[in-house]
Amino acid sequence: MPEPVTARSPRELRITRLTVPAAMRTTFAKATIAGFASFAVLGLFTAVTPLFLRTLLAVPAGLLVCWLLAVSTFGQTVLVPRLRAHALPVGSATLAFGALVLAGALAAGSLPLQLVATTLAGLGQGTTFRTALALLTATSPPDRRAEVASSFFVVAYIAISAPIVGEGLAVQLVGLRTASVGFGVVVAVLAAGTTASFRPTAPPTP
Repeated sequence: MPEPVTARSPRELRITRLTVPAAMRTTFAKATIAGFASFAVLGLFTAVTPLFLRTLLAVPAGLLVCWLLAVSTFGQTVLVPRLRAHALPVGSATLAFGALVLAGALAAGSLPLQLVATTLAGLGQGTTFRTALALLTATSPPDRRAEVASSFFVVAYIAISAPIVGEGLAVQLVGLRTASVGFGVVVAVLAAGTTASFRPTAPPTP
């Protein structure tokens, strides 16, 4: 990536506080909600869905997770450049629909529906993640991009870990199927809210 700062100072290693400029906090909130939903889906597929497949459907899950990551990569590299200004709302809508189909697949114990949900969720996850990060990069002051991007990734890593811990606790209380269906519905609602909050604008430069 091109270096955005021309001023040079003596190099020093220090811990920088995570901050977001006041002028872009609304944009940051919307982008991180989208990022939270996309990484929560990723966490669900990589941590809980394999257990569901192995326990309730008696099928191996490795290929399904591999397919999720493959279509996520396709969404980032192919769909985002094509969709441009529409990438974030379309990606969030696809993510929401994929999470909803996933909830239905888990409720019905259907492997074909699981494959459809994996494809939709992967496309939505990749598209949403790349576009949200590109939006923050494009709207951040040049000398604050590292702080903003780091703050975004802190939220993303919380999304891929903390909800899954909660999911594991819920499994012990209400069972694997009920907890997984409920988690899918919550993520679908979160992603749908992101879709409604964004209108197509000039495409950010990734």
